[in-house]
Parts: sequence; structure tokens; C-alpha cells
Amino acid sequence: MLYVRNYVIFGAVRSFFTALFTVIYKIISVFRLQPLLFCIVAGALAEIAFGWIGGSETGFALFHLALCLCVAYAVVSVVYRILRPVRKGKREKRRFSAQIVGEGSAPEKEPRRADAAEERAAGNEPPLRENAEERPRYYRVRQNPAYVMAEFSDRVELYREEGGRLQYVRTDYKNRM
Repeated sequence: MLYVRNYVIFGAVRSFFTALFTVIYKIISVFRLQPLLFCIVAGALAEIAFGWIGGSETGFALFHLALCLCVAYAVVSVVYRILRPVRKGKREKRRFSAQIVGEGSAPEKEPRRADAAEERAAGNEPPLRENAEERPRYYRVRQNPAYVMAEFSDRVELYREEGGRLQYVRTDYKNRM
């Protein structure tokens, strides 16, 4: 019986301190007080270990100067966050970050259809194309020349060149607006 009572009491105390520290953390994060807290802790450790702050006027002045700079940083950053212009929409990350070089450096032909049967057997089948007559533009990826990108009007297909053949990797669709 005593065990259950202790568990409830300590659980309530733990929940209280968890909530308290969560609120303190949120306040510190919103008002950007991390440098200020770091300065206070560093000053307290310097005072305890060496007596630099209370023992000399220079240490005292430097500590308070650092505190003032930290408070100024917190105020400026909060005011900036309040007054900064609001973006209409969030910037979307680009699905593909590879830089493309140009058309001339890639192979002139698409992957052969004989490879499609092998790709189906391997399990990495390219998706069906909406417009089969569309001729893509090929680009070699600058970061890794073993990759070739085929750009269509609605998508970009990525292929890996192995042994003179192009093996399908994935398709990234362009944003439609």
C-alpha cells in the first residue's frame, strides 16, 4: 500500500517538474534567452572557481557588459521576429537538388525497351508515361556523372548509367500551377 502511495506522489511531483521545465524551455526559446543563460552560468562558474567577478572591477564590468549584450541580442531578435514580413506561402523544398550541366553531355537515346523487361523482372519498373511521343532533354548530373536526368514537360526521370546502359532510378514530378 505504501508503494502505491509513493508512486502516485512521486509521479505527481515528476509531472509538475516536467510541466514547469517545459514552460521554462518554451519561454527561453521564444525570447531567445540562451546566450543570456549561458553568460549567467559562465559568470557564476568563474566567480565560484576564481572569484573574478566580485574580486576585481574589470571582471565585474566585463560580466555586466556581456549580460547587457545578451539582453540586447534577445530584444533585437524578438522584435525582428515580430516585425519581419510574413511570407504568403512557405517555400517548398526542391525535390531534386542536382545541378544540371547541359544537353550535349548526355547520351542521345532513351533507354532501350529491351531493358524495360529486365527492369520489370528486377522490380524497379519506370512509371507509365502519359505522352509517349514526347522527346525528353537529357542532362548529366554535375555532382555524380554516372547519373543522367531526362526532363519531360511534367516530370524529371533519373537514370544511372552502368555499362553503357541507362537503369531507371526514380521520377520526380514538377509542380503544376
